Amino acid sequence: MLQIQFINKKLERCQINVSSMEEEYQTRKRTVRRKRIDSSLSNVKKPDANFHRVVLLKSSKEYIDVLNRFDSTMKNNYFEILKIERIQNERWYKQYAVHHDGFTQRYTPPDGRLLFHDCSSTSADKIAQECFNQTFAGLNGKINFSLNMKGSVRILFVGTIYGKGVYFHEHARYSNKYAKPNASKERTIFLARI
Repeated sequence: MLQIQFINKKLERCQINVSSMEEEYQTRKRTVRRKRIDSSLSNVKKPDANFHRVVLLKSSKEYIDVLNRFDSTMKNNYFEILKIERIQNERWYKQYAVHHDGFTQRYTPPDGRLLFHDCSSTSADKIAQECFNQTFAGLNGKINFSLNMKGSVRILFVGTIYGKGVYFHEHARYSNKYAKPNASKERTIFLARI
């Protein structure tokens, strides 16, 4: 029988009996409700670390799907796609799954839209490791995809234009306008399930 003991915010000694899923504190007892979240990242071997980048093969269905979505508004507006990566971050995937389940129970099931987000390459690394975070907002120059592009670019530095937050758009072309190129004129754009 596994038991977990701790002191809660009211400084009461508490005990959870994992076998019976009951919590006891002082003279009170209640059933612990727990829902298991599937932490497996879609059709990929579980990485050793919490954060992992997977370069997609050009012949894979996932690569082609992302490319087609990107090209629907960007075709002939970029020179070359250097790579498409799937960002695997188990911690953020679990958090997404919990929020998705909560929204599904309270509201009409969310559609899990795929939207684009622009950023600098420096911010892209932070986003991949720590997810989208409004503390990165305004830096233009946060279970996902990254597109790196190279070619002739126009630098447009805007930052957060409508207040605090993280912005997404359904068209890659719009996000491309705000993605700040690095010294090699490469841009990074995320395709995120929101």
